[in-house]
Amino acid sequence: MNKEMSISTYLYRKAGQRKIPLGGTFELTPLCNLSCRMCYVRMTARQVRDSGGLLTVEDWLRLADEARRLGTLYLLITGGEPFVYPGFDELYPQLIERGFIISVNTNGTLIDEKRVSFLAAKPPARVNITLYGASAQTYQSLCGDGSCYERAVAAIKRLTAAGVKVRINATFTQYNIHDREAIYEFADSLKLPVSEAVYMFPPVRRDEAALERFSRLDPEYAGDLIFDRLRRTTDEAKLLRRCNAAAAQLASAVGTTVLPSVGQPMKCRAGRAAFWITYNGQMRACGMMPLPTADAVTSGFEKSWHMIVTETEKITLAKECSACIYKEYCTICA
Repeated sequence: MNKEMSISTYLYRKAGQRKIPLGGTFELTPLCNLSCRMCYVRMTARQVRDSGGLLTVEDWLRLADEARRLGTLYLLITGGEPFVYPGFDELYPQLIERGFIISVNTNGTLIDEKRVSFLAAKPPARVNITLYGASAQTYQSLCGDGSCYERAVAAIKRLTAAGVKVRINATFTQYNIHDREAIYEFADSLKLPVSEAVYMFPPVRRDEAALERFSRLDPEYAGDLIFDRLRRTTDEAKLLRRCNAAAAQLASAVGTTVLPSVGQPMKCRAGRAAFWITYNGQMRACGMMPLPTADAVTSGFEKSWHMIVTETEKITLAKECSACIYKEYCTICA
């Protein structure tokens, strides 16, 4: 872990103890030029209009000022596709000038030379570009537009050449897992980090009935890929010690667990040190969760945050997870 991450981890730990909203996400729009199979955010323009429309730049700046007063430092700008938001060029520099440490999540396909110059003038801490595959064919299958592959690759190269920090996000499903090695090879060629997600949560925010229909990698295969990621990023001796410790812990836990009456509380930053505000001003603990929710525009940021904290504390994880011997090695999500 580098020094920057150590500092942020320390700050988030302190913020979680004091219920300070240190980090937040501004979901500028659910609109996107891609139509990815697993997306839990994307909406049509008509759906956006029917649900109240997008927040204005002034709305976002007011929320940003209120968040900053309560302690927000880290800000993620996302969508949908954030560069589809009509006020991005007006909003982004004003957020930078307010002192936020900003990251931008994007599919990269709308980042041309002009956009690179715009970002390089006031660079974010990082641009996270999701690379959905290593070919036009994969993009067509997963995202509905094969032409966007070359555009995403070009954006990554342009930003890197301009000195803007880039991280490649890789979201793997059955439709693009065959490109995993090629994506890593491309990242290695540019000396860029990769953050991969191999186990997709059902997109319940978009469709509560999606659990049975949602296609994803099976748990065993996802576990193998997680181990492979550790192998790539951890030296052999450290990995061996970690595996031996895990094996010993699992062996001692077999047959000793008792199913509790209730599950354990949420342990992530959501609703304790982090918030998410949707395109229409709904504050939530996490972008994937439809509840709890508060209207941050009408009620104000501070009141909404306190409500989210209170309601999040009532959420418990599945009690089966509390008793599972694999819980320390699994991403448990409410």
